[in-house]
Amino acid sequence: MTYIKNNQFNRIEGLDIIRTVAILCVLFLHGVPPDFQEIEYVNNLSGFSRLFHFFCFSIGRQSVPLFLCLSGYLLLSRDYNEEQTRKFYRYNFLSLLLTWEAWIPIYNWAMSWYNDIPLNWSMILKNMLFLESTNIFHGWYMEVILGIYLFIPYLSRVLHTMNYREILPLMLISYLFFFIVPTMYHLKANPAQWNSCLDLSFSGGMYAFYLILGFIIKQYDRQITLSIKKWSIPVILISITATTEVQMWASLKQVYHIWYDFCLLPISSIFIFIYLKDLKCQILHNLITKISTCAFGIYLTHVLLVIFILKYHLLNFIVVDELRVIIFALIMFVLSFILVILLKKLPYVGKILVR
Repeated sequence: MTYIKNNQFNRIEGLDIIRTVAILCVLFLHGVPPDFQEIEYVNNLSGFSRLFHFFCFSIGRQSVPLFLCLSGYLLLSRDYNEEQTRKFYRYNFLSLLLTWEAWIPIYNWAMSWYNDIPLNWSMILKNMLFLESTNIFHGWYMEVILGIYLFIPYLSRVLHTMNYREILPLMLISYLFFFIVPTMYHLKANPAQWNSCLDLSFSGGMYAFYLILGFIIKQYDRQITLSIKKWSIPVILISITATTEVQMWASLKQVYHIWYDFCLLPISSIFIFIYLKDLKCQILHNLITKISTCAFGIYLTHVLLVIFILKYHLLNFIVVDELRVIIFALIMFVLSFILVILLKKLPYVGKILVR
């Protein structure tokens, strides 16, 4: 999830829909039980249950690519002169940093409570200074986003000096080494045979790849819409189905849980983005707008609900695994949505915590 300063009077409905879909994907991903990360647990499930869980996992994995594409679409397309650069760092980067710093002690307290261990103030200080990663399961992404935001104006200026004939070869090379090679690395019995030694760290990695995809969609909107939008639905269905099947096969081989470097995720996410960006939904317009403006807060607050529910095993009475995942995701959505709305009403504190 990324934070982008919202303008209530100049919203694009399709982008609100994308943000809403992306946050729902996050909740479905985190609704899958933590034990699902263990291959032995997965292989003890029934065939249909395994298929369902992997499908939810495949849907959930669309969240980060969609959020990053959205950031690239909105932020990289701006004209960053000296004044706009200062505004970006003041209103986007620093506000995001302040919010994350405020949540670090809260998450540390929640994890200490969950694990029944004393609060480690030294760890909190290291987390706040970015000297050690947070022990909360979604913290890695906020650290990635803050790192990306530092270079948004710089990257935007570079991209605006290039045309698609210059960008495309770099994107193809990046796709090969950030997605194809890692996928083969994880799926092969002898992964050392597929380990890249080419150092592409200066490029920003796979997360920058998703970000630049959003920029490309924005810059070449009309051409993309005319040429490939009609293929969106079949490509999305095929990609997500194939992602699910690959995970099913890989779990039997005990080799792989997909990450965001899986080769089909850029394909499915870009077509989902293209399909949704011009979509309109008059019936649910107000609700979608409200969810979209609360999406960042939902991302931050739902983790506390996950910890609370898992601590007290509140959903263990639901014996059907598939139903438990769905109810877990719905509970997280409804309660975190309400919590964010209430927090937004608090002066000062609410603005810092959920923006």
